[in-house]
Amino acid sequence: MLAEVKESLRYHQEVPIIHIGNDRPNIKYVVAKFQHAVSSFQDLDFLVNNFTKTIVYFDNRQHPEEARRHLQEILDNESDRQQIGCYHSLKSDEFKKEALQEFKDGKLRVLLATEALGMGMDISDVTLVIQYGLPKNISALVQRLGRAARDPSLEALEIDMTNPEAFDGAENKAASKRAPRLTAQDKEDARQAIDKWRTIVFKRDYLDPSGAFSLYSEQAVISDKQRENLVSKCAKLFGGFDPHPHGP
Repeated sequence: MLAEVKESLRYHQEVPIIHIGNDRPNIKYVVAKFQHAVSSFQDLDFLVNNFTKTIVYFDNRQHPEEARRHLQEILDNESDRQQIGCYHSLKSDEFKKEALQEFKDGKLRVLLATEALGMGMDISDVTLVIQYGLPKNISALVQRLGRAARDPSLEALEIDMTNPEAFDGAENKAASKRAPRLTAQDKEDARQAIDKWRTIVFKRDYLDPSGAFSLYSEQAVISDKQRENLVSKCAKLFGGFDPHPHGP
């Protein structure tokens, strides 16, 4: 791929390539459940206690405006209210340019935005990025969270706020994967299936070509202890398993 890029751009082959990677050890990533109704924006209330330079991303263009009204309502100081701004495609180009400059200069401390604030925005001292709700795709999430701590000397926090249902679905899925309680018959079926497989493999791999067994035993394939571990973990899987369905 890099060779193709160099060729397309007509770079000399001796042009060095420096791999800096995409690891961002100065950024901590957190996934959090909404504790309140999404439309209330109360989960953003903590922002008013510490005006670190923050970007909050939304997927709906109305949400930045609604979130700003909510945050401004809980602030007592008018100067603090003016430090919260919006940035989305319904704003004019002039407004967005001014808002971005004020954010860069520190006059705005919290910028509530949509995808309109994406690639090309290189402000180095953003120390908190929040994704409010699940984004449409993972690439959008990566681009948005990549706005944090462009200055590698800074540390930043990224928070992905999502609906409790997303967690519940994962928890239910994990629960459905847990092994069911095994009966004695399950274990015995598994033990017989494993023994049958072990014998076949032993005859295939350890039987002397003359027809006499070697000095090895079937435990060379898998020990009795390992067999019992498999029985405990995988009895449901091995119970109906035919290790050699078409004959030896």
